Amino acid sequence: MADSLPSLDRSGRSCINPTGDSYLIKRNALLIALLLTLGSTSSAVLIDSGDGTGNTTAPSPDPGWRNIGVCNGLSVTYIGDGWVLSAAHVGAKPVAIDGNVYPPVEGTHVTLQYSDAVQSDVALFRINPYPKNLPVLPIRTHPVSVAEPILMVGNGRIRAGATSWNKAGSISGYLWSKRKGLRWGTNVVSGAEVDLVAFDKTTHSFYTNFTQGGTRHEAHATTGDSGGPVFTRTGDGWELAGVMYATNGFAGQPNKSTIYGNRTYISDLSFYRDQVIAVTTPSCGNGHVTIDEQCDDGNTIAGDCCSATCQFEAATTSCNDGLVCTINNTCDGAGVCSEGDSLPCVDADPCTADSCDEASGCLNTPIESAICTP
Repeated sequence: MADSLPSLDRSGRSCINPTGDSYLIKRNALLIALLLTLGSTSSAVLIDSGDGTGNTTAPSPDPGWRNIGVCNGLSVTYIGDGWVLSAAHVGAKPVAIDGNVYPPVEGTHVTLQYSDAVQSDVALFRINPYPKNLPVLPIRTHPVSVAEPILMVGNGRIRAGATSWNKAGSISGYLWSKRKGLRWGTNVVSGAEVDLVAFDKTTHSFYTNFTQGGTRHEAHATTGDSGGPVFTRTGDGWELAGVMYATNGFAGQPNKSTIYGNRTYISDLSFYRDQVIAVTTPSCGNGHVTIDEQCDDGNTIAGDCCSATCQFEAATTSCNDGLVCTINNTCDGAGVCSEGDSLPCVDADPCTADSCDEASGCLNTPIESAICTP
């Protein structure tokens, strides 16, 4: 499901620090070192039930199974109106959803903020065309609680054979298969209201522990699950509560394995809900290109190649590129103001050097020479 927390670079080294230690920042701002060290990036959820190959069709009730897709080999969720939600490190690439591939709209990738100055590992981007037959998924309005049941869905690796890790006193678990596939599993919230610092990002999160004898379909994230959705029940249905983005494991744990006691970290979407709504709600002039907009430059003023209704202004429409030294600028029909012509600064005086400076405008600098000296 989520990429192991934090994700590893291609050399296999932690991208957080050379010791492999990760840290949680509690809401009281104390730094608490984790007892578990970092694992690897993750895919489809690994489940403890049966032979590990089940749960490949939607559970009942359906949380939005067809909305879950693949981007850049990782997981994404289509939340409606052309918008895709995922972990920020997944990136904005073509998205495969419900048997179709949709291209991302350039310039629409938005990383949500943990604070004004700090980004999180949660992001949105728009696709166009987009599936019009899939439901809009509701986002949870309040934080999860410890021991609350959750449903985890990812498109990562499935379970292979059982294993026992003797270095930790014969802790049992599973190896990962090379195969991937969309799968759901269950767990309960083990910790909530934690802020995880990784990759110069801080993400308000909750987490699960992979527990032997836990829930019926006890699940943990593996490689490829990053960006996968986590749901909680609401009434007779489900609501989107989080996005898997990281896992960790014990120091020295075998590579490509899940051991009882491993954690999956999940962004708390109730914390980011207002930002999601602000970005995805069509509103010309909010700086985000949303449904039915061709552009959005943060204003509703015409004459800058993005009209007052957030459409491209026609080619040859006059515009101002904001530069002092250019004139006769026109729109290119795709939202860009062309360079235009150079501002004429020639004063017809052979004894001056004529130029234009963005700070001062036209400059006619005297030439010091025998010819031009009185």
